[in-house]
Amino acid sequence: MKRASLTLVIAFFAALAHAQQAAPAPQTPSPTPTKGPQSLRGRLNYKPPPGPGVPSARVDAGSRGDGDEVASLYVIAPQDVGFTTQAEPSLYWFQTAPATLPFEISVLKPNDPTPLLRVRRSDASTGGFHHLDLVAHGIHLAPGVNYQWVVALVRDPQSRSRDIVSSGWIRHVAARDGDSPRSGAAGMAAAGFWYDAVAALFAQIDAHPQDAQLAADRRDLFSQVGLPPLPNGPVTKRK
Repeated sequence: MKRASLTLVIAFFAALAHAQQAAPAPQTPSPTPTKGPQSLRGRLNYKPPPGPGVPSARVDAGSRGDGDEVASLYVIAPQDVGFTTQAEPSLYWFQTAPATLPFEISVLKPNDPTPLLRVRRSDASTGGFHHLDLVAHGIHLAPGVNYQWVVALVRDPQSRSRDIVSSGWIRHVAARDGDSPRSGAAGMAAAGFWYDAVAALFAQIDAHPQDAQLAADRRDLFSQVGLPPLPNGPVTKRK
């Protein structure tokens, strides 16, 4: 009897050991992969137009002053000639800080001593983005002409070499089939129309000021032409 009982005990433990070996080991559940923040870069890709231009023509102005006069200016322009399909485009620039200096914006035609446009104001007390619509001044750009446009803080009217100046170039060209402001900022940037892309992007940001995607698009677009990271903020319209 004892031998039979011992045999049953041994058989029981052998069966239990076999069952444990056959059962698959419990699997530790893998953590569900979490999606990182979606990239906000790469939606706008500016393709400079082919052909001769004005290489490295943009001028960015550093700070030259003391106290409240300190400011830098950046025209929102590519490093060479930027194209637009508009005869009366909008021009954008950035001022890093308020200034008590007189402000001036000019549009110059090559080999013409008389500016096509010159707007002077008594001060530049608002920093941030600014823009001016040429249509408000009745200014039309002739097709195929490279115009220089200049923004300046005037430190000494008798010594204009001391001005804080930033300048860029713009050319009015005929739109190709399929190119229109309705193409949006991405379409105009890809087609090489810098100023149209910038105007469309600013219009989108104005309509959706809290959209982080659009703000990132603007930083990315500006970086493609060598502009520094410029803070977000409202746009002051110059008249």
